[in-house]
Order: sequence, then structure tokens, then C-alpha cells
Amino acid sequence: MFTIEGTNVRAMGEWSDVDAAVMAAAGHRGVVVERLDASDPKTFDYRLITSKQEEVSLVISRDQAPDPTQRLSQEGPIPLRIACRVGAFGDSTLERDLIDDIRSRLGELTGAFTSKPLPSGW
Repeated sequence: MFTIEGTNVRAMGEWSDVDAAVMAAAGHRGVVVERLDASDPKTFDYRLITSKQEEVSLVISRDQAPDPTQRLSQEGPIPLRIACRVGAFGDSTLERDLIDDIRSRLGELTGAFTSKPLPSGW
């Protein structure tokens, strides 16, 4: 859903694969990851930059912090919230494209040793 605050969706994926999915999507869409704040165990807060020098806010969060007694790779897919906002006024097309790429890559990375390579067009 697009709002003045940006585009927000729900997705399923493994928490341990979020960073890899974001890096792949950023490369595919021609944006650069400038900063990642992972100080909150329930949130990855990224700042990206477009080729036009627009700042992109990308926040991926989960409902509960990971269980420290369980390996992340054994947790399996969990519900995630992805929120993206491009520039001061938003760019719903780029926001949706980044989110779609992240969701797609998360689906491809699910499971141990079953990850698919990046699509040839990426």
C-alpha cells in the first residue's frame, strides 16, 4: 500500500537472509546501501542512495526479537514488515520495485543450501 509515508507491505522470509536480499535488490535497482542500523534486534534500518542522490529509507522489522537460544538458520521463514520511502516526496514505483525484489529474493533464499543464484538480469 502506498501512503505519503511510503510503501509498506508484509512478507515472509528468514531473518538471516534479509541483508543478502536487500543487497541483491539494491544492486538490481541501481541504489547503494549507505548505512545499516541493526541496533534493535527486531529491526534492520537501511539508508540507501539513488543515482539521483535521493535518500531511500528502508526498514524491515519483525514482531519479536530472535530467540538467543536458537540459531537463526533454524528459525525458518517468519512474517516481516517492509517499509520503503524514496526522497522527500516518495517514488512509489521505485519503492514497489525494491520491495518486490526483496520479497522475491527472500523467497529464493529460504532453506538451507537451496538458495537460487541471482536471476541473470540482475
